[in-house]
Amino acid sequence: MPDNELTVMQTVFEALHGLEDEQARARVLSWVTDKLGMKNPSAAQTKPKQEPENEPGVHNSEFATFADLFNATSPNANPEKALVAGYWLQKCQGQEHFSGQAANKELQNLGHVIPNITNAFSALNDRKPALAIQVKKSGKTKQARKQYKLTQAGIDAVEAMLKQEAM
Repeated sequence: MPDNELTVMQTVFEALHGLEDEQARARVLSWVTDKLGMKNPSAAQTKPKQEPENEPGVHNSEFATFADLFNATSPNANPEKALVAGYWLQKCQGQEHFSGQAANKELQNLGHVIPNITNAFSALNDRKPALAIQVKKSGKTKQARKQYKLTQAGIDAVEAMLKQEAM
């Protein structure tokens, strides 16, 4: 079995090494892990992230699943649903930024898919202060993949939703 793994690793390395763009490599890896139904392939081999001590607000360990977080916040409108999904990906899953597609996939798993996730994130960006911002766009078309990041105001908004629901 280990020889088979080594062969596959060599094949994958050679295929990815042929791609010169780091973002292209990341897209390929993301697609493969998604297709295989893997959450985080390196999670089993790495130490879990330690949370900063005395960090205010909600901590990652408070919600075991996105469904738990979604239920605790009870968002109604599509922008709020997108905001909660972004919070899950950024704060609870530790992603620096996330795609609209990844946020919508989390929502879809709960039966709350947003028909146009870009519009939902644009609405969050248009608020003052902005609750989410676009940090990357791959491609030149309007439908290109976009990467988002919650602002501190966005994080605070979700944590306020959590506190409100706890009362």
